[in-house]
Amino acid sequence: HDEHDEHDEHDERDEHDEHDSPGKVNGHAENNHAEKHKNTAAHDGNDHQDHAGHDHSGLDPHFWLDPENAIHWIYKIADILSQTDPENAGAYYANAAKTKASLELLNKNIAQQLAPHHAERFLIVHDAFQYFEARFGLAAQGAISDGHAAPPSAARILAIRDLMQDRKISCVFAEPGYNAKLLDNLINGTSVRLKQLDPLGAGLPLDHRLYEAVLQNMADTMVACFTNNEG
Repeated sequence: HDEHDEHDEHDERDEHDEHDSPGKVNGHAENNHAEKHKNTAAHDGNDHQDHAGHDHSGLDPHFWLDPENAIHWIYKIADILSQTDPENAGAYYANAAKTKASLELLNKNIAQQLAPHHAERFLIVHDAFQYFEARFGLAAQGAISDGHAAPPSAARILAIRDLMQDRKISCVFAEPGYNAKLLDNLINGTSVRLKQLDPLGAGLPLDHRLYEAVLQNMADTMVACFTNNEG
């Protein structure tokens, strides 16, 4: 029985070894991922990074919005827990393997769900979703705010209104706590729809399914907006 347990743990470790070394995601450093994303998502020949107010300079900290990154972290967590509590290493790696399988299925399902919407033109309130966009083939046309906390100027609001018309924007995605009145005024008199994305899961149950629920809720919200489905 002990030999069988050791064999199972060995298999799980072998599977884990196929993942990248610390600081890497999908075979390249995490900061390179942010840089490479600049050229991964284009829309009708327009570079994603050139969209108004949508500059990807610097390091995007929103790594968790790509489930492939989360899979990498799961095994790193299992490594640390196993070093701290070696007697239960087998359980940690078994749980990591189960979570990996669940996230791979989620990744596949969201990719299929969003596949018909790769050409959708939308705006976000600030540039927090590039990992999600790159993973699932989306490309925001711009960000309303220059920074996370900086409200847009009157001139910027006018520029965004022009952008919405020129690019035929279908949706604007808000975030919890953002100025709702500003966004209502922005889309007033247009056919643009407004929905809220919650990248932190603030409005979701705080349980072991929270992470998957965050990503699935984002995908569901996007599809509902793109298809004008209020349900």
